[in-house]
Amino acid sequence: MLLASLSGTLFLYQGQEIGMTNHPTTWTPSDLRDVDSLNYLADIASRYPDDEEMKKRAWAAICAIGRDNARTPVQWTGDEGTSAGFTDEGVQPWMRVNENFDAINVAAQIGIKDSVLGMWQRMIALRKAEPALFVHGRYEVVDPEGEDTIVFVKHEVVEGEESERVAVVALNFKEERKRFQMPDVVKGKSMEVVIENGSGVGQRAEEELELGPWEGRVYVEKKVMPAAGLLG
Repeated sequence: MLLASLSGTLFLYQGQEIGMTNHPTTWTPSDLRDVDSLNYLADIASRYPDDEEMKKRAWAAICAIGRDNARTPVQWTGDEGTSAGFTDEGVQPWMRVNENFDAINVAAQIGIKDSVLGMWQRMIALRKAEPALFVHGRYEVVDPEGEDTIVFVKHEVVEGEESERVAVVALNFKEERKRFQMPDVVKGKSMEVVIENGSGVGQRAEEELELGPWEGRVYVEKKVMPAAGLLG
């Protein structure tokens, strides 16, 4: 929700659309292919040949931020024989498939609205339907000091000109319920929740609202349709 509602170019890297994860920490350096990661591990081993703790810390760092985390084969299906649907039967890809492919794969999420893939599909559809808000819109943060929630306004920009129409994105990054305040700019406006991953309650913009654990909502101001007598 955060990434797809920000202005500018949206980058969606392979596997991100189904929630693929880092490779397991039980892997070993022989399972990696990234030259930078392998060189770093070799350098640590050379500089600290007898320091097993340092080697463990280096490996933990690679497991957390190494580039091969985002380079494991895309998990299309739960079929082990085809490397999660990435290759033909019996053909080995350039590196191992993450062992959680049986639970996290494209086939298991197709058509499931509340899956990670379903959420990405809905957010991209909204982004395409409302480019003036979510691609070109002006970003305005609400409560910049807040550490648990991210709430921001998107001001519609049409052909370089900002209009009065807005959207509000409210996101809770904690496992506890959190309250948030709708910004003053939406007072008197007709706002509706167009995408949410929680209860969807509390849609009135005039009140202080509450988000459930890890809940996010996107509010969009309804478009005002011209009266029939004003149509050409």
